[in-house]
Amino acid sequence: MIRPTPTSFISTHHDRLRQALNVVLSVSQVVAIVWTFAIKPSFSFDVLPQDNPPVIPAGYAFTIWFVIYVGCVAYAVYQALPAQREKTLLRRIGWWSAAAFLSSTLWAVTTGLGWYLITNVLIFALFASLLGALIVLIKHPAQLTVAERLLVKVPLSIYLGYVTVATVANTAATLKQQYGVVTPLGLSETTWAVVMLVIAGLLAAFTTVRSRGNAGYALAVVWALIGIAVANVTNQPNPVVASTASGVAALVALALLAARARIVRVSIPQ
Repeated sequence: MIRPTPTSFISTHHDRLRQALNVVLSVSQVVAIVWTFAIKPSFSFDVLPQDNPPVIPAGYAFTIWFVIYVGCVAYAVYQALPAQREKTLLRRIGWWSAAAFLSSTLWAVTTGLGWYLITNVLIFALFASLLGALIVLIKHPAQLTVAERLLVKVPLSIYLGYVTVATVANTAATLKQQYGVVTPLGLSETTWAVVMLVIAGLLAAFTTVRSRGNAGYALAVVWALIGIAVANVTNQPNPVVASTASGVAALVALALLAARARIVRVSIPQ
């Protein structure tokens, strides 16, 4: 009988730990948000419904979280299958995704407890973890299988896309909740919203191009930006912010189309 070497034993142990953490934490983020709703019946992702900063999307936009959570659980189950344990891609991406799910869980808990400054640290940790996962996907040398595209790339890309905009919304909500202001630099709410949306949009457009036209990521960003535009038309009319959000959404969509067109041109034999 061939005995496993110490190195292979440690590697297997790490793989099983990574798989287990992703399963547990993908579920815990759902449990945490349900718990938050339970202790705060008036809670919504729309943190300040009576007096929202202009970068908070309309309520309907938050339905994307259902898609995100279902996708995360599907990814967690897939990566936990014994056949996937030693896959290079999942080994490289798994710790990033586990860190993202942990950050999301803690974000929901601290939001429910009203620890708004901590929620801001956690949502940036969530963004950084998901970005780390996307970078692994971009650098992965082998072509992804259909299962890897649908159960790994798509869920994590959608998650990162929405969180790219959510970091802006969460920061504004935190400042408003803690200090009664949205702008730490003395700028008007409208000016600050425009600056933050343009920065988020440029980052999203750049990421879309660098990820070779990642549709899941780009469309999630566009969804969030359109939600902000709608909120600034219907909830608290602000034409400047609505126009900016719409324009930035168009920029990200154009970046997606340009990146996809470039892939098509490269794939067609000359």
